[in-house]
Amino acid sequence: MSDHDTEKFLVGSGLAKLFGGPVPHKVFDFDGCGERFKGHRWAVRAPSAADQQQAIADAKKYLEGLGWRVDELQLGELGGQAIELASKAFILARALVRPEAPETLFAKDGKEVLHFLQPDEIAVLFDSLVEYQQERSPLSSGALTPARIDEVLDDLGKGLLPVTWWRSFGSATLARFTQRAADRLALQTSPRSSPSISPPSSGSDGSDGTDSSPSGSP
Repeated sequence: MSDHDTEKFLVGSGLAKLFGGPVPHKVFDFDGCGERFKGHRWAVRAPSAADQQQAIADAKKYLEGLGWRVDELQLGELGGQAIELASKAFILARALVRPEAPETLFAKDGKEVLHFLQPDEIAVLFDSLVEYQQERSPLSSGALTPARIDEVLDDLGKGLLPVTWWRSFGSATLARFTQRAADRLALQTSPRSSPSISPPSSGSDGSDGTDSSPSGSP
């Protein structure tokens, strides 16, 4: 079955009808570098799995067109950074929407995102998208309980989890881990309360109340 036949087959299907309502999206403020976007409101929608796969494929094709070799993108440090940035840009191109019309994409394509936005701006907008996806995800909502966070922190402290494990989470989830770790540290370092010790009572003449007369004196 060709892609065209598949699209015709899906039209009117039960799965397709589930997406006939308003487009879920998140609106937020982001001023950009040097506040050059101050006053502008941004919005993102969660791209589908197919959108994300196609975006990554388009990012690789774009970089190869600039002269990057496949082995450089897969194994080289600079190539890895290039494909990461390009992938974020091309995914954002399919996720950024107009706040007032979330069914309308805000960017033309990934190349336009790379052309107009700075790397730090792309990173912040992509983090906002990841946070929105995690907020809506049935896997993350309710699954990351305080008990689970403590368990993960314990495993990290024992070296049972690799450092790269953190890469699977967005900044919102990492903030929860950071806050919990700070709370635990505060409990461990806070001074423990001890029973109060009253100073020795003194007499009216200023003495400490002990008998200082020589032994055997009347």
